[in-house]
Amino acid sequence: MVNGEVISSIRHADHKAVVFSSRRVLQILMDELNTVRQIYGMKINVKKTKVMCIRRKRTNKIKITTDGVRVEQVDCCRYLCSTISADGYCEKEIRSRNEMVNKLFQGKKKLFTSKLNLEYKKRIN
Repeated sequence: MVNGEVISSIRHADHKAVVFSSRRVLQILMDELNTVRQIYGMKINVKKTKVMCIRRKRTNKIKITTDGVRVEQVDCCRYLCSTISADGYCEKEIRSRNEMVNKLFQGKKKLFTSKLNLEYKKRIN
């Protein structure tokens, strides 16, 4: 919810993320998207389309199809530089961000540990 309103669709450039509480409603949306896109001469790329069921228990296998082809179900994905996992936890996201920070720090380690003037170090960063 954002400002009291349920957000079920996020779009960025040619990417789209949709969130629904039931498999049936998601399948209806996929069918409608496919129909609308065919009118405009477009087609959903099934190889790039993924589906994920976010739950604490990882027992759910869902079957979503588009144009008669089953969409791949994944346990995690990257969307707009963030990792989303099917179990709802963000441990992988935290680890990946820590790794990025460590790489950046290691690249500037010599600068931080050198005997250069503090004001000069600030200007370099």
